[in-house]
Amino acid sequence: MFRRLAIFTLLVAAMTLASSVIAKGKRDKPRNREGVYSLKVAGYVTGDGDANVEGNSLTLTLTVAPSAGGSQQTETVALRLGGASFSSNQPFLGQTANFQGRLDAPDDEKERELRGVRLVGRIRSADGQYATIVGYIPSLANTKDLIDMGQDTNATPTNGKTDSGGESQGHDDNGKGDRGKPKPKHH
Repeated sequence: MFRRLAIFTLLVAAMTLASSVIAKGKRDKPRNREGVYSLKVAGYVTGDGDANVEGNSLTLTLTVAPSAGGSQQTETVALRLGGASFSSNQPFLGQTANFQGRLDAPDDEKERELRGVRLVGRIRSADGQYATIVGYIPSLANTKDLIDMGQDTNATPTNGKTDSGGESQGHDDNGKGDRGKPKPKHH
């Protein structure tokens, strides 16, 4: 009887842990990737534009001109998202071009590197020229998150080390100064 109870207890514990691990792995991003992005384009063509993301649909509207000189043209390109990325050959400026890129959203509300949601990509023309597309949702770039509200639990460690792994200034490490030299003794 005791043996069966022990096995049952272990099974319940394993199922509980497994469900919490699965739930953590499927968490949503804190910011929605859908919306209107403001874009800049640089490379063999330069200009700006907008991107609209709805569900798995990405529509780029780009107003660009050749970098070597020429008149501006507005092109609309419809792409499908596969998860957070896109890759497709589409007509662009009179020839077929390859569009590749992704949408980036912060992993959690405390991520420091990425404050809003961004789009990054490239255009490769049929003759091998490249242009880069970068963009963001302007309204999300100014959104306050947990860092802004002082609820940052990713603050610099208090063990005397800086983010780069070096000693922080003024840290006393067993009677040695910042550069490992003994401190002068005061009498």
